[in-house]
Amino acid sequence: MKKIFTTIISFITLSAAAQWVNQNSGVTQELKGVFFVDQTTGWAVGNQGTLRYTNNGGTNWTSQVSNTTWNLWDIFFVNSQVGFACGANGTIIKTINGGTNWTTLTTGTTTEMLSIFFLDAMNGICVGRGGNMIGTINGGTSWNPLTSGVTEDLYHIQFVSASEGYMCGVNGVFLKSVNAGITWTPQTTSTTDTLQALHFSASGNGYVAGQGGHVRFTDGAGTFTSVNTPNNKSMNDVHFVSNTRGWVVGDSGKIYTTSNGGTNWTLQTSLTTQRLNAVHFPNDTTGWCVGKNGIIRKLQFTNVNPGWSENNSLKISARVFPNPTTGTIHLSYTMNAAGTVMVAVVDLLGKETLIVKDQKSVSGQNHLYLDLNELNLKKGAYFVKIRSGSSVSYAKVLYQ
Repeated sequence: MKKIFTTIISFITLSAAAQWVNQNSGVTQELKGVFFVDQTTGWAVGNQGTLRYTNNGGTNWTSQVSNTTWNLWDIFFVNSQVGFACGANGTIIKTINGGTNWTTLTTGTTTEMLSIFFLDAMNGICVGRGGNMIGTINGGTSWNPLTSGVTEDLYHIQFVSASEGYMCGVNGVFLKSVNAGITWTPQTTSTTDTLQALHFSASGNGYVAGQGGHVRFTDGAGTFTSVNTPNNKSMNDVHFVSNTRGWVVGDSGKIYTTSNGGTNWTLQTSLTTQRLNAVHFPNDTTGWCVGKNGIIRKLQFTNVNPGWSENNSLKISARVFPNPTTGTIHLSYTMNAAGTVMVAVVDLLGKETLIVKDQKSVSGQNHLYLDLNELNLKKGAYFVKIRSGSSVSYAKVLYQ
């Protein structure tokens, strides 16, 4: 193989892994929904009005007063301050101060509501049992009945733009709207499975998870392709951080991840055999899932020390171009002092596919050239990681 970089280098393999670690929720009630606005601030909801909050990435979870004892199924935040949760008996609660206070809204229904989504602080839709839907155009001050056109339970709703939305439910029901939820058109899924959850990472590109380990890819235009997990356990939620990289969670503590749109699935260790109900990623490197008995798990990336020397005073900044790239990238990085660096190409699960060890670098700007085509990488999103001592810099690159 010809040289990948313009300088003479040597390669080593860095053991890197992404693992789910336990977090103490402080409760034993079943948790059914989770939402993070960033990598530190999030909420989880569950049975008996349980509402838990963290502002330090889940290191500590504390209680917030939900003002309800009804089971809560789902939670959604428009921003760091404005959020909503829904549940049994038509319950919808709202906060406008990051959860410090929650107010019970008048919804006009006693139907159990299972999923809630807001386009912005004013416009939202909530769906539930028997195909029932309600909507608001004033931030939840008032709610009006909407027509779904079905009588099956609706488990999940998501909008990908102000007009385009999707929802799924019992008996393979999958509906699409192109007019902000005013009307809904059924799509043929060729299944009678209960579809528990859906997630679109972009318009017209989504995944649906359901019973029997079944996961389907949909182009949003009525074409569904099976991308099933290698297990018959019900998959209860799905979240994709790109068109191809995602996770599903389900019964018996099963967590699967894929980096190629479901062609292959990898089982991850969840440290539980209890049912997992919901998963959420606020960005493409950090995620949480919740489930029965107050379970909360966080996806945590860990690296085994490859043996570089420490230099705590060294500072690095890096960037790559062109970006996106079809192969060749130029890594430009600046250091405030001379030293040696290690460079890695890291996928979104934390696996480092290439390391450049002990590359001598000067104070100021440095340059390296990399041809991704020679690394046997799949097309997708990666990070170029450069480290000297304890100083680390990342530059994200899209390989097309």
